Formats: sequence, C-alpha cells, structure tokens
Amino acid sequence: SGTLTVLKNDPVELRGEYQGVTPHQLWLVLQSKAGDGDSVTVERVEIPLAAGRTFSHHIPHVKNDFIYWFEAYVEMAAFRHRPALSAQGKVRVKERPYVRELQARLTYPEYTRLPAALLPPNSGEVTALKGTTVSLHLVANKRLSSAVLDFDEGEDVPLQVIENRARGEFVVTREDRYRIRILDIDSIPNFQPVTYSVFVLSDELPFVEIAQPGQDLDLGDELKIPMLINLRDDFGFSRLLLRGRHVHAGSSGDTTEFSIPLSYHQLDQSRAIAEFSWDLAPLYMVPDDFVEYYAEVYDNDRVSGPKSARSKTYIIRLPSLMEVLEQSEEQLAEEMKDTEDIARETEELRQKLEEINRDLKREQELSWERKQEIQTQMEQQKQVLEKLQEIQQELEEIVENLDQQKLLSPEALEKYFELQKMFQELATPELMEAMKALQEALEEADMEEVKKAMERFQLSVEEFERRIER
Repeated sequence: SGTLTVLKNDPVELRGEYQGVTPHQLWLVLQSKAGDGDSVTVERVEIPLAAGRTFSHHIPHVKNDFIYWFEAYVEMAAFRHRPALSAQGKVRVKERPYVRELQARLTYPEYTRLPAALLPPNSGEVTALKGTTVSLHLVANKRLSSAVLDFDEGEDVPLQVIENRARGEFVVTREDRYRIRILDIDSIPNFQPVTYSVFVLSDELPFVEIAQPGQDLDLGDELKIPMLINLRDDFGFSRLLLRGRHVHAGSSGDTTEFSIPLSYHQLDQSRAIAEFSWDLAPLYMVPDDFVEYYAEVYDNDRVSGPKSARSKTYIIRLPSLMEVLEQSEEQLAEEMKDTEDIARETEELRQKLEEINRDLKREQELSWERKQEIQTQMEQQKQVLEKLQEIQQELEEIVENLDQQKLLSPEALEKYFELQKMFQELATPELMEAMKALQEALEEADMEEVKKAMERFQLSVEEFERRIER
C-alpha cells in the first residue's frame, strides 16, 4: 500500500502478505488510465502461491502511473464469491529525460573547400573526413542540468546546456562510437541512450603522370623537351616537383641530383596540368650522359599532412658518337634498299606502259577499261615519287645530324651532298609535265592526244628509270 515513485522504464517489485486461511488463488489487479486520459484499463495477473505467506510480482519496465491491489480467494462456501481485498497502492512513474530532437552539422576541413552539410534530423551517425568538425544541437523533453558526449575511445565532450537544450561539437580524428548522456534538474539520467558510430573517410593519394613525352628519349640537336604532366586528387594539390639525376657517364661518372619546382594550371578542384618546355642545355650533357627523371606531386591535406605520389621514371640519353654513326649507317642502308625497290617498281611500270602503248596503236576509241588502266599506272608513278621524296627528306636529316656531330670528313660530306642532288633531280620537270598532259588528254577523251601523251609519259618514265639505276 502507499505511493511508490519509480522512474519510467525502471523495474518495480510489488509484494504482499496474507494472514489466516491460505487462499487457493491470489490475483494482482492493475488499474491505469488509457492513452486518451478518460477511460480506465484493468489488468488482472494471477500470482503463483509459494511456500510461506509472502508473495510478489515483478514488472520489468514501468511505463505509466497505476493503482494496484491484491485479491485472495478461499474455498470456504461462505467466502467463495467474496474475495479478500488488500488496501490499494499507487505507483507514480516519473518521466526520464530523453532527446526529442537532434541535429548534426558537418564542417569539413578548410582545404577540401567542401560546403558544410546537415545530417538528416535525429541522425547522429557520422561518416566524414578526418578533421571534420561535428556540431550537435539537441532538444530534450525537459529541463537539463548537464549533457555530455560519451565516447568509447576518445575523451568525453561536455555540452553547453540552456534550459532543455544543449549544444557542442567534436572533431573527427578516429573511428569511434558515442552516446548522448543527459541529466535533468533532478539528476535523473536518460534511459539506454542510442549508440552512434563515427566512420573516418580517407583522403585519397594524389596521382601524377608524365603524358608527354611519356617515354624514354634519345637526344638529337634539340635540347628543349616539350612536357605535359597530368595531376589528379580529390581535394587539390600543394606543390609539384620534377626530380631526378644527371648521370655523367660520358665524362666523370658522377651523379648530380636535381629537384625543380613546377607551376601547374588547375582545371577543376580535382584535376590540374603542367605544360612547359624543359631546357636541358644547363646540364651540359656530353655523349653517353643520361638523365633519369620523374614527377612528384603533393596533395594539400593540412590535417594529416600532405601525401605524395610519383610518376613513372623515364630516361633521356645523349647517344655516344659511335651510336650516332652506326645508326646513321643503318638508316642509309635502309634508304638504299628502298631505292632499289623503287627501281624495280619503275621497271615494272615501264614494261606495263610499253604494253599499253602497243595496244593503243591498234585501238580507235578510248574505252572505259583502258582509261582506268592508264589512270592506275599514273597513280603508281605518283606513289613512286612520294616514296622518293620521303627517302630524300630522311637522307637530308641523316646528313644534317652527322654534320652537326662532326662525324663526316669534308670528302664524305661532299659525296653525301652529291647523293642528295641526284635524288632531287630524279623527278624531272619533263616527267611532271608528261603526267599532267596525259591526265588532261584522258579527261578530254581525245584518242589521238592520249596516244601522244602516253608515248611522252613512257619516255619520261624510261629516263626516270635510267637516273635511278645510275
């Protein structure tokens, strides 16, 4: 009997004792108001009889106020329908404090340049970059005396309390779990606070590649190398370096390391490029020297410190004089072989033209098939001239390279110049004019003019063949 005050969700033990005759049935009657506040609900619970005269009933979680009493029934005829009633008792439930509203705001590290973000209402689970500030604002159901964030690993964070509100913040430094513990003005705590997790997102490593030249190189006479470097990172960059070493293999054998700061152009928050011309002249490279180099980029992580990444390492060589000479000889031999192929093709072309000319003398009209056949031979001659021009250009490059390296005697250089002149004279004006005249005759479909132009073209091809053989 009497009034018992308990906290909401706490357990309560209701005890009683009977005297006199032992009852054959015991009941606990619980009476409480329904949710609408007007109607009354009654619950009857049978109490098992145990040895002795005391009995009890355990309620694990009390939710609402209620009145209770015990009823005892005996088998005596006079009392069969007249139970003995205990005095009424009251259980008053006192409301615990609880978080009614919760709002979390994420302020990311400044270097990310990400805007602040709000989590969904009443959500306290955090997934964010290391260094993110999490600001919490909560509203409780009653006035508070204190509030604290209780972390599994980190130190507890007290919150500032005003009436039934509390606010505070913490910085994400590791993966952890936390609970919001609050006390009301009667020092009553909240019941089984929710456990929230904190997950740390990683700031990814940057990426760098040397897109141009993007391969090992042998230096010629040009000492300025066009460079293009691509950069990627989730939140930008702090610096870019071109690093490597100059190996003086052609002289002292020493090694000189270098580190060159590079500027870059930001395409967007996560991409940038560095485009420049790398002048190797200050290295004073001599034949057999080489340079090993790579690009190194640092991101702008100001929380854990900048992370770096390297590109693939490439080599720039200045070939030895012997290598240059051997390579030039191989190229020259290849050009001569190509010239021999042109001579064979020209001979076949001449023979075909002779055959066509013999047939033309017996024909009175220019058929479509014959016109196509002549066009095909002219096209073959054009291809021969194009190949010849390519050989001439490559020969000029070989001679220029050898001359710059001072690898040719004056006599040898003179012979190369004579060879160049011979190639230049192969495509004579007479040959070009003969081809033009034949093309015009074919377009006009004048049989007599075609015959004359074909004879002229054949003679020019024969002269071209003699020049190649020479």
